[in-house]
Amino acid sequence: MTAVFLTVVGAGRSVGTSVTSAVMADLLATFGVRCCLLNVAPPYATPDLAATSGLADAALSETSVPGVSFRVGRRASGAPVLGLGSPDRSRASRPGFWDRFETPVPKEWLAQLDDLDLVIVDLGFDVLDGIGVADDPVTAWLREPPGAVYPVVVTLPSRPGMQRLHDVLDATHATREAQHDVSAANGVANDFIVVSRARAGTEQLVRDDLLQQAGPRAMALADEKLLEFMPESPAVVTDGIPHEFDAPMFDIARAILYGCGAVKE
Repeated sequence: MTAVFLTVVGAGRSVGTSVTSAVMADLLATFGVRCCLLNVAPPYATPDLAATSGLADAALSETSVPGVSFRVGRRASGAPVLGLGSPDRSRASRPGFWDRFETPVPKEWLAQLDDLDLVIVDLGFDVLDGIGVADDPVTAWLREPPGAVYPVVVTLPSRPGMQRLHDVLDATHATREAQHDVSAANGVANDFIVVSRARAGTEQLVRDDLLQQAGPRAMALADEKLLEFMPESPAVVTDGIPHEFDAPMFDIARAILYGCGAVKE
């Protein structure tokens, strides 16, 4: 498979990775792009993850392969969704799984996919709990896909959110530096920042004040226009984009997809 991979990571839990992923998948499907949305974080791993895994509600059926049960379905936009199915506690010790996160390694997910143009990976983990530990799922989703990877980092418009954004950008930068011997076709692109739960005045607050808390990497990305603001709309995850939001939400999704480089003119 020669797809492009859009890896959506969160600077903390419940920061809006699923909303961001769903909006982009709906836009791509609406325009006929062959895509799939992977809901990688298992909703049953910890209570905190349940709120970040609403994309599983969009799935229609379960299919089993050796060692794992996947839920497969399709959003109202037509975008396919692949998530984890019913929990099987006995599988934590099976080869090919991360014991700590109870999710298959990337090659197990990729084996379920047909030929696609773009794969959106919704990593609903707390990234800082994952990066740098043994059997790190976040780093694996940056390194292992057989195509170019475009990281999108979602954070909240708050001082704690910006501090966590600082730490996540440092971690993804270290991963990118370790990929110096990888060809451009399989490399990890620069991060793209999405500030979620944006309201009137959020953009000015972030640009004038909060972004400094995220450090020079974040400020440089903002200067390069690798920054976008996503309004709060949790119903998008399960219900799709409300009609009155179609134009602005799609415009934001288009800005992210073109801005990060995952979609070309």
